[in-house]
Parts: sequence; C-alpha cells; structure tokens
Amino acid sequence: MPFWLEHDTGTEPLRRVVVGKLTGYAHLAGTRHGFPVLFWLPAPARESNLHRAMAEAGIPPGVLVATGTPEHGHPAGPVWQLPGRAGRVSLAELPAPDRPEAGASWDE
Repeated sequence: MPFWLEHDTGTEPLRRVVVGKLTGYAHLAGTRHGFPVLFWLPAPARESNLHRAMAEAGIPPGVLVATGTPEHGHPAGPVWQLPGRAGRVSLAELPAPDRPEAGASWDE
C-alpha cells in the first residue's frame, strides 16, 4: 500500500504541520497520488497535540491522516491512530481514501 510519510521530529509548530503540509497533500487528493499521510511522531504528547490541532483547524477534504509513535510499537503493527477514532490500526487496516474512480485499488 502506498503512503506519504512525514517523520516529525517535533521542531515545527503544529500549525505549520496541519495548515501548511496538509493543504499541500490536499492538492494530491483525488489523484492517483492521493495516498494516506502518515505522521510518525517522537512522543505520545506530540501526537495528542497534533490530533487536537487537526480537530481545531480541520483536515482538508480527501486527505486521510494517521499518526503513530515509537512508544506504540513497530510501524508495521497496529500503531496508527486515525483522527476522531478510538483505537489503533495497522497499515493494512487503513481505509482507502475516496478516489474519483469507483473501486480503484491502491496500485492503479
């Protein structure tokens, strides 16, 4: 499954991450490059703050975001949290984003 990975080191303000970066990814939404955006964060507190910032600012339409931290385990495991949803999922369990082509698979 293809995805975009943002390796967050905690040095950028969350407003830049949410407003700047997600807006950029929104331009790819609805294209064959509109893959999930995964944020790998340095700590659970940064992850919680990012979720709060996304809830306040909103996530652009068509952008699927998931976050994870090393404290929750290996990136291939069920470490990914979707905004506004409880629990964590693995990469294979991430929902496919809405695509313009009905039934389009990840590798089209």
